[in-house]
This record gives sequence, C-alpha cells and structure tokens, in this order.
Amino acid sequence: MADSVWSRVAGAMRYVFARGEDPRRMVHYYPIPVQAAGVVLTTEVSQQVSVVWACVDTITKAIASSQWRVFERRGRQRIMLPDDPLTYLLNTRPNPEMTAIAFRECLLYQALLIGNGYAEIIRDGSGRVAQLWPLMTDRVCMRRSQETGDIFYEYYNFNGPTVAYRPDQIYHLRGPSP
Repeated sequence: MADSVWSRVAGAMRYVFARGEDPRRMVHYYPIPVQAAGVVLTTEVSQQVSVVWACVDTITKAIASSQWRVFERRGRQRIMLPDDPLTYLLNTRPNPEMTAIAFRECLLYQALLIGNGYAEIIRDGSGRVAQLWPLMTDRVCMRRSQETGDIFYEYYNFNGPTVAYRPDQIYHLRGPSP
C-alpha cells in the first residue's frame, strides 16, 4: 500500500513544482514520468479517478454550500463583518454571470486539484470591490519583483498579452500544496 494513489499524486506534484517550468504551459498537460505503477499521472488524469473526483466533489460541495464570512484582523483578533459588501459578493452574486455557489465551486475545484484558486477583482469608480471573476489557475503565476521585492500575479491569456496584476487585484484562495 506504500505505492498508493495518494503517494503517486504527491510524487507527481513534487516533480511538477521542482522543475519550475514555464507557467504558460498548462499544469495538467505537463509530461509526468511514468510512475512505479506504470501510470502517467497528471491533474487531468487524476480527475478521472473516481475516488479522487468523489473526494474533491464532496469537499467542494460541502464548503461551497456554506456561508463564507468576511473578517477583519485587529491585532491578534478577527472581527466578523456581517454587513461588509464583500459578504454579499461571496454569498449572493460575485458577478453578473455566476451564482455564489458556482463561483465558490469553481475556485475550490481548482484549489483542491491544482493547489490555488484565483479570481480577478473588479472595482467600481470609488474603489469598492464590485465583481469577482474566476481565472484559470493553470494560467496564473505568482511572482516577486526583482527590483522591489513585491508580489504580483501574471496571467497568460490564450490569445492575448500577458496581464500583470497587483495583489489587491486578485482574490487568491490557497489550497493544499507542497
């Protein structure tokens, strides 16, 4: 049982992250070497394993169907903000084309299968968050500026230029990762 599906998934993920390849290549298309069991394991292949899919689906639906709360940090305390506009976006309508549950499921599936979920933050004229749009996780790369040391996100469009986002323009849902 030492060579279980989960140990193969962990080995594949270590391999992908250790190589540090160009993030424009989609993560689920990375060539993963054949494992001891003789199976080529990618994110796309792991989704086809019924146990993996059932686990991810169960976790995603349980978390996505619950209410997401917004908190503010004050020192070591977290204060819940029930009337914050972000609470409405996260729990009712993040953008005109998606329900809150569809949006949360989208981010959670990516976070659980790939390790991160990202959404672009659209602000209104006064700087308030107005919409959240999910981004394809395999097209986002978090980087650090060599000049300033600040973090920024690069998004590789299919047929367009690469877009750089500041951290305040991205909602980053961190999932399990090595």
